[in-house]
Formats: sequence, C-alpha cells, structure tokens
Amino acid sequence: MAVEPRRFRPLPLKNRRPVRRIGTLRMAAPVVVITAEVVTPEERKPQPPRPPAAKPPQAKPLPTREPPKRPAKKIPSGEFAGIVPRLYEGRVGIVFATGPSLTGEVVETIRPYHEDGTVVTFGCNDAYRIVPFLDVHYACDPPWWKYHVEQCDILAHPAVKWTQDPGVPDLYGINRIAGKSGPGLSTLQDLIHFGGNSGFQVLNLALLYGCRKMILCGYNMGIPAGKQAHFFGVHPKPMSRSTSFGSFAASYDSIKGEQRKMIINCTPESALKQFEIRELSEVLEECRQSIASSQASQQ
Repeated sequence: MAVEPRRFRPLPLKNRRPVRRIGTLRMAAPVVVITAEVVTPEERKPQPPRPPAAKPPQAKPLPTREPPKRPAKKIPSGEFAGIVPRLYEGRVGIVFATGPSLTGEVVETIRPYHEDGTVVTFGCNDAYRIVPFLDVHYACDPPWWKYHVEQCDILAHPAVKWTQDPGVPDLYGINRIAGKSGPGLSTLQDLIHFGGNSGFQVLNLALLYGCRKMILCGYNMGIPAGKQAHFFGVHPKPMSRSTSFGSFAASYDSIKGEQRKMIINCTPESALKQFEIRELSEVLEECRQSIASSQASQQ
C-alpha cells in the first residue's frame, strides 16, 4: 500500500506568532602584533652613500623679445629742419602770388625798396621766375617741384625754399614745414595752415618769419577781363589747371583781428576785400619813411 507524502499547510496569518529578537552577535576585532628587531650601533652595517638627488628638469626660459624700436623722428631736409626762423622780426614783407596783375613794372617798383632794406620778399610757385630778388620761396605740390626742378632749374634761384610735402625735401634738399587745416594763420613756428592755396600758405610763412606787416602783390584770386589766370598763362601738364578762385578767396575770411590788420592788399583788380586796399608805391614810401624816422629817433 503506497503511502502518500504528508502535506503541510501554512498557518493562516492570524495564527502566526511574532518572532522575538533574543540578542546581537558581536565579533571581536582582530589583534595585530608588530615585532621589531633591535640593532645596536655596533651591529649596524655601514650604508653606502646615497646618490645626490637629481635636479628636476627646468623649463627652458622663453626667448625674450626686445620691444620694437620706434624710428627716430625724421628731421626734414634743408637748412632749418622744419622750424621757421624769425629772421625778419619786425620787418615789412612783400608777398607775391602769381595773379595776372604781377607784372615786371610791379617788380621794378619794389626792387629799390628791397635793395635799401625797407622790405623783404616772399613768393609762391612761379613768382621766382619774375622776381629775381626773392628772399623766401614756397611751393606746395610735388608735381610743381618735379617740373620746375627738371625744366626750369628752380634750385639755382638763391631764395630759401620751403614746401609742406614730406617727400619733396629728400629729393631736392629743401626745407619742409608741416601743415594742417585751421582758422587764420598759424603762430606755431613748425606749422602753417593750408587755407586751400599756396598764396595763403606763403603768407603764413611770412608771419612766422616775424614780419609785422605783409603787403600782397599778385593776389587777384580771379581772372580779370581779358587776362589769364596767372601772369605766365596756365600751368603746363601734368600740373592741375583747375583753380577754384571762389573758395580760395573765401579762405581768407578766417584771418581776423590783429592778423587782418597786419595785411595790406596792393593788388589791382583783386577779389580779396577782407584787407585794406592801397596803392603799392604809396605804402612802400610810407614804410621807408617810418624806418628812417625810427632810426633817427634812436640816434
């Protein structure tokens, strides 16, 4: 007879008894025993000397770069190195532009007053061609210099020569004066104001030379009826032949106050109405008598 395996049925939850915790089992920490051998000084074996510690590799120093050297300030060519000397302090200056009213008769009227020291003379551009006794000459543009050096031998003229262009002095060994746009005439000895035309610039140069009075000749600033723009006609190519006389004349409006009183316009048929207009011979004789009376009073 086969015996069936006994089956156990789990008790229902309500008949189960709760398990009670009797205690916590704790384990002892392991004990570590360290033994050391005692060695007397006599028993110590001599140790070989330690090799010197290697120095840590040092980083290579970065190559040092010297700060870039600024080029030395270039001294302009010429005798005066960019500084206008006050050689004519208190003198009367005749300032020549190249208008059609500048004639040989005008030049010969002025010549004796230059010879006796009554006046000194300044001129711009082609004025040197008609005024052989010019003391100071000024021209602005490189094309003008190139043409007149190669074709007319301007460098043979005895006048002291100036320009504002930075490249011209090195080519021809003349003086350079820096320039910029500004109102009136500059009073800094190393700077002129442009005024848009060479006549304005050479007038500023006369002031920096120390002149107390400036007499304008050849300053037409326009083309009178039946005449050309300049006493010689027109500039040859490749020089510019266009002339903005209206804007040129307007630039003189910025000359005011005491500077304006120092200027006398002795140019017939001139568009410059900003200055006192007088006859050339009358002004020259007046200047000569003023110098003579001043010299007599000093004796």
